Amino acid sequence: MNVLLVDDEKQILNILAETLEAVGIQAEVCNSGDAALAYLKDHAVEVMVSDLRMPGMNGLELLQQARALDPDLQMVILTGFGDLKSAVEALRLGAYDYLNKPIDAERLVQTLKIGAEQRRLTIENRILIENLTEASRLKTDFLHGMSHEIRTPLGHITGFSEILEQTIEGLSDKHERYLHNIQGAAKRLLGMFDDMLQYADMSTEGDLKLSPVLVSDLIRQIRSTLADTIHQRGLDIVVELPEPELVVAADFTICEKMLEVVVQNAVDFSPPNTKIKIVAEICSEPGVTEEEQAKLLIPSSHWLHISVSDQGPGIAPESHERIFNLFEQGDGSLAREHEGTGLGLALGQSLARRHNGLITLKSAPGEGSTFTLIIPVSISKS
Repeated sequence: MNVLLVDDEKQILNILAETLEAVGIQAEVCNSGDAALAYLKDHAVEVMVSDLRMPGMNGLELLQQARALDPDLQMVILTGFGDLKSAVEALRLGAYDYLNKPIDAERLVQTLKIGAEQRRLTIENRILIENLTEASRLKTDFLHGMSHEIRTPLGHITGFSEILEQTIEGLSDKHERYLHNIQGAAKRLLGMFDDMLQYADMSTEGDLKLSPVLVSDLIRQIRSTLADTIHQRGLDIVVELPEPELVVAADFTICEKMLEVVVQNAVDFSPPNTKIKIVAEICSEPGVTEEEQAKLLIPSSHWLHISVSDQGPGIAPESHERIFNLFEQGDGSLAREHEGTGLGLALGQSLARRHNGLITLKSAPGEGSTFTLIIPVSISKS
């Protein structure tokens, strides 16, 4: 363990150094903040112990400048019993801990060991995050490259099958069906790659781009995007919005995709000529279970709820968690019937997490499903 002791009183430095040496910890000593900074520039230190009150540069000033040199440095401040306010300020500025004088030897040693372990874990976590970020980037690059390479032959398959259908006269019904199957399979495969790329791109962590979002515009955009499918299936979309219209601060792109995922799911699993109900409201509480509450990252006094209810087959309670996993679609027979990738709801939940919210589900077999998008927002009424 590399320890640096800083105090303007030589006697205290000697006592601290001897205390640590007795338990096998070798410590370097400096009698001023300037000397400590000079030492830090040329040596690796895991934990630094500094007196709070020193002539020239005090402990708080040393703390700030030392952590600027080494953000992972763990620093312990030594204070008198009347310096509690300064000790709290030291913690706010990034000190690992503070100890009151006179120093208890056992507590000092324990504090140093914990500080060194904290530094090790901090560095390991940072490296892990960097590696995961790089792995995510490589995964996305690989998917983009693979998609590009596969699109060309799939385009040829689709194009040539269409040419065959248009140019060969007298095709039997069986052969026409074969060509349609080829075209459909190629299009589904292209759609699968599109879904995978979208998941890889949009689920990547990044800063939210908050802007004023009119909730009615958000829903209107989704209805427009899915208009053809909604019309083909004869579905009735019923929308309930509060008055006056709500303007919320949110990331429009993320919210649009989250809502599209949920509405698309309702459209896919709704029987023809049934109703889908979309209800938007602002609540003072997230309105979730304790388990779901633990997943929310930030507190808020305003929560946007957008619920999408369908009259589909419903989902068994044991599948409620699994439905948000990658490549899952709940009941196996329904998944085979709809031939989706199972990425939609996983993407939606991932985006909800990026917006510090979540998507919840209420459903039972034979009773339809209600998916609710819940995100923290600030609001203004237009």
